[in-house]
Parts: sequence; C-alpha cells; structure tokens
Amino acid sequence: MPGMSGPELQRELTRRNQPIPIVFITANEDSSECARVMDAGAVSCLIKPFSETALLRAVTKAIQTE
Repeated sequence: MPGMSGPELQRELTRRNQPIPIVFITANEDSSECARVMDAGAVSCLIKPFSETALLRAVTKAIQTE
C-alpha cells in the first residue's frame, strides 16, 4: 500500500469511525506488532507462513464480527 501502512490505515479508519473487521497478514515475526494491532481492534494477525486453516479461522471470525 503506497503511502500508508496497515496499522496507519487501521488508525485512520478508527479516527473516521469506520469500524471494519481487519485481519492483518505480516512477514514481520515481531510479536509486538501483532499485539499492537490486536489491541487497536484487529480481529486477527497472521504471521507468514500460515496455514490455510489459520486463514479460514481468521476470515470466519472477521465475518462473524460484522
């Protein structure tokens, strides 16, 4: 995403009162990044590589959150 990171987009959506379920996908193995986005309201944070089962679980949770 040119010009904006995922966490920045999450903050902007929150600022605009546009809550949508967010599943973050990252290659960064720093667990503190996942903790930050989850604390800010993300439904899930998946670290690459992840299983199809983990992705399906995260998307299902996001759909149920709406």
